[in-house]
Amino acid sequence: ARLHEHDVPASLVNGYVDMITDEQAAANGYILEIDHPQFGPMKIVGPHVQFSEMPAVVGQAAPLFGQHTREVLLEAGYSTEEIDTLAANGAVLCAPPAE
Repeated sequence: ARLHEHDVPASLVNGYVDMITDEQAAANGYILEIDHPQFGPMKIVGPHVQFSEMPAVVGQAAPLFGQHTREVLLEAGYSTEEIDTLAANGAVLCAPPAE
């Protein structure tokens, strides 16, 4: 109200629950359903900016905790044996490989 009194444009910002239940957000295509490998079908907030010549795309569900640990550590120069030792000692979590 104070912003409007001074002609400052303002509006409410939806939280996650508000967003996924908002009819206008759904009509605008902001709510997507993805299939998460562990949790099944999930509604998520998709890209809120849409361009006619370069549409935004949601590629996949968020990774599981530890899903890319091995890959990242290998890229950082750790050997497979070092990563196995770190995981065995509880220093890192390595999710089992995807089936």
